[in-house]
Amino acid sequence: MEDELTEVEKRFAEGMLEALPARGKPWTLEPENREYVRERMKFTAYHEAGHFVARAFTRLELSHVVTISIIPRGEILGRVTYERPFALYCLEHYPPEIQRANGIFLLLHELAGYRVEMILKRTEGETVFDHIEEEGCFDFDDEDESCDFGRARHIAGILSRPFMPPYRILTLADRWTAEMLKIPPVWKGVEKVAGLLIARGEITDRDEIYQLS
Repeated sequence: MEDELTEVEKRFAEGMLEALPARGKPWTLEPENREYVRERMKFTAYHEAGHFVARAFTRLELSHVVTISIIPRGEILGRVTYERPFALYCLEHYPPEIQRANGIFLLLHELAGYRVEMILKRTEGETVFDHIEEEGCFDFDDEDESCDFGRARHIAGILSRPFMPPYRILTLADRWTAEMLKIPPVWKGVEKVAGLLIARGEITDRDEIYQLS
């Protein structure tokens, strides 16, 4: 039937079914939920594509990316997996000039997923703080450094100075992320990677991943 879920959609839905009860939102995979599956998968694909394309834009540790996926794992619906994240884990110990440059790049990486969602929803005139509050984002916990915004807050905290508090840094980084995504080749890259994820679920070949940049 034309309305049947694709194999990738089924894998995404099955993973989401396992994740959602833990969030207190049990549901079943009935025909009336198919559009929700497709919409959630599309937003997840674009979200992860945003993360990857931001990394490709900055070139920071781009060669460390090993997987781009929208196949859920636990409560995480999608992810960009990379190895040897020195820029993040060593950020506190870098000299000030390198710390600022790498910190800004890392903030672009972390905020790009949310910003891409805002473009799809046509709410890009708002701030990322508005988006997170309004959408109740799946992975949001501002104290949890395993989620995008938790890591962004941690990075902003490292970069903060008496005259530049974390909130101000995040506000500026949010604006810069929005400007980055307005660059036509950048947005074209987001659409290309998202399309591949929707069609295939995962991109795991490292040569292909690097060529996507």
